[in-house]
Amino acid sequence: MARPRNRSRNNNRRPQRQRGGNNWRRPQERIKEYLDENENPSEVEEKISSSAPASSYHVNSIAEVSVEYFPALFTRFPELSDRLAWVSLRGADKPSLPKLLVRSKHLFGSNYAFMKQEELDFHLLPENKARKLEFIIGDALRRNRKKLVSSGYVGSPHCLAIAKAAKELNMKAELILKRCPLDADALLRTSAMQALGANVKFRATERWFNFTFFWQKFFAKIFRHEIIPVSGLSTKGVFGYVSSMVELKSQIEEGVLPAPDYLFVNVTTGATLIGMEIGKRLAGLDSMKIIGLQTSHEMLSSKEELASLANQSVELMNRFLSHPLNVSFTGNEFHIEKNYEFGGHGHLPSEVRRWMDRFLEIEPIELDSNCTAKALYGMSDFISRNKIENKVTLFWNTHSPFRKGDLPKNFSYSKIGYRLKRWVREDQKTGRLIEVGRV
Repeated sequence: MARPRNRSRNNNRRPQRQRGGNNWRRPQERIKEYLDENENPSEVEEKISSSAPASSYHVNSIAEVSVEYFPALFTRFPELSDRLAWVSLRGADKPSLPKLLVRSKHLFGSNYAFMKQEELDFHLLPENKARKLEFIIGDALRRNRKKLVSSGYVGSPHCLAIAKAAKELNMKAELILKRCPLDADALLRTSAMQALGANVKFRATERWFNFTFFWQKFFAKIFRHEIIPVSGLSTKGVFGYVSSMVELKSQIEEGVLPAPDYLFVNVTTGATLIGMEIGKRLAGLDSMKIIGLQTSHEMLSSKEELASLANQSVELMNRFLSHPLNVSFTGNEFHIEKNYEFGGHGHLPSEVRRWMDRFLEIEPIELDSNCTAKALYGMSDFISRNKIENKVTLFWNTHSPFRKGDLPKNFSYSKIGYRLKRWVREDQKTGRLIEVGRV
């Protein structure tokens, strides 16, 4: 006898996966949950009401953080808060203040040198990636994407940030890593990516790397994958650094920081520089000159391409603003110094290494030998060559130290993958990676 059909279609329907995974909740829901569990909620309510609407906040799941601050772009333009998707990936309740470099002042002439340390603003993701990924991944969640796909060099902090964000939001991550001169930190970060559950693919040649990424872009059109450009170079990725300039303007108006005459920042793809140039104009910091210090020649776009992306970002904001912004770029607005590549990624001349060691002896600040160390040296060199005196300079340090808590338990270099081991052995034959030992 034939089995009767079940007329109820909803009985056997698979439960729909929540947006962003099971850990994702709307900002208001996360705040309410936190207030219900908190012993003294009045203090938290006061913090919320003193700055921005409660619906603007995300409560972090990590115990060390209560309520995180709202992006300054939304406080400057409240109309955008309901239009631009955003998810909190940070871990601080207010922006950190730039630090006056007193001990190393002589390295920067007769100027007042300040340094902004991004590591003090973000506890969840490495370096400055949270600023960009908050808007990129927020938009991906809005479009119900399930997997994040990106690429970079072996040990890329950008790829590590995506792996951490994907795990935090219960998403999948696929990362394509290209071979480069290795160091111990690169091996640690790559091992952390794998420990966080990311699917990591290694490619030895530029051609094989580009071929793999091409197919990932093709698959993204069929499946629910989000392709994230290197270092967040996209129309939405630059919004994080538009916010940073609004934050800087607020600190100047509060009197806790003198208005900088020069702002120096490391440039790899140009995403950070684009956001800062847009934010500078929106915040009214017209007297401040932004100097981009190029430390990698492989990924930087031309000035025309940077201007095109900047105009697209402004156009996207203007769609949602009742009073459109009168801002446009031609490419001449971007000041980029190209003398500090020093051979590209993984190469650090002995002169720069000695300068960095000298700086680190007197300032307890960590620098990245691939990017920020070269850029800080470039700032000192630029000041000396152009005879800048009695000015306020600000260096935007995008580096943050690697946290070994992301590594698997009982980690050792002998447990890294076969292909990485082979690359390490080849580098050790040239005198590199001696500190790693035999693998």
